[in-house]
Amino acid sequence: MLAATPNRLPPITVHRPMMRVIDGYHRSRAARLRGASRIAARFVDGDERAAFVLSVRLDVTHGLPVALADRKRAAERIIVSHPQWSDRRVASVNGIAPGTAGDIRKRVVRGPEGRRLGRDGRMRPVDGSSPAASAPVSCLPRTRTSRCGRSPGRRASPRRPPGTYAIR
Repeated sequence: MLAATPNRLPPITVHRPMMRVIDGYHRSRAARLRGASRIAARFVDGDERAAFVLSVRLDVTHGLPVALADRKRAAERIIVSHPQWSDRRVASVNGIAPGTAGDIRKRVVRGPEGRRLGRDGRMRPVDGSSPAASAPVSCLPRTRTSRCGRSPGRRASPRRPPGTYAIR
């Protein structure tokens, strides 16, 4: 089907150290069937773990849908190779729910864990034992959000508009 299209195909992605196609195998096959000796390519550097994560991310975001079983197997491999990643970060790469990533982690990872890397790049404790995580947050109805669980005069978030209220 791709070989029959007259349009120019998007570039494939190649892992430079291994010279392995990590995205665009069918496009490269279609180019060969057309008789082309060259194809546009985008080269990426890094280790094999990073190349696998990139290939999963690219595979999930375009092309034909990836079966749930394949996405779960990919999540398992990513959790083993990147145990410090949060469930949400793993899920965002694979296109699965964070709860599913957590279930896979419970099955695959053994032993204590201290901190995980979130999607935003920040390290956070797994158990929630930090003072900020354990502090109770209480608000009365119609209390400004900036005053919930904080001392008077201190804003909860500098991005929140001053007139917003906690909804209960």
